[in-house]
Amino acid sequence: MLPLFEQMKEILDNGLLKDALCPACQGEGYEYEMKDSDSRMKVPCQPCGGKGGKMKLQLATGKERKERGIKKMNESKDADRLNELFDSFIDARLWEARQPDSALGNGWNVYEFTADDVRQLADNRGGYEAVHPNAWGSLYSRYAKAERIEKTGDYKPSNRPTSHGRIIPIWRIIK
Repeated sequence: MLPLFEQMKEILDNGLLKDALCPACQGEGYEYEMKDSDSRMKVPCQPCGGKGGKMKLQLATGKERKERGIKKMNESKDADRLNELFDSFIDARLWEARQPDSALGNGWNVYEFTADDVRQLADNRGGYEAVHPNAWGSLYSRYAKAERIEKTGDYKPSNRPTSHGRIIPIWRIIK
């Protein structure tokens, strides 16, 4: 039997496995816990639930889990509503840029925006309160992959009270 470190290395090197011995109890189904200084007792193994033997291991990477989550949100009922909102936001910014008395002359870059700007539009229109928070994040990923927007590389604190001043990216509309 391989030592625990070598078992885990083998699992990681081989990617996702269907079945493997529980690395904590070596398939016995229990672990030993110290009862006092000179005695110990058997307790069910936490990782395999005391079943022993083989257990299912799912070692999906963080990136794979993120992609699955984004896909799930892109297929949700909120995605179409957010697409309509975001398309109107982009159209309004592009319309503003084409106007002769555009705000561009005032030092405001209408092509750049943050998530706060889009959420402000949603708040003004109303009806977006029930949108799942993850749907907002997948919106930007979806439009970035479609090459409609891109990150500028700059960041700023969010103005939304519920964001508690977290740092958010500044996006640019790709013309």
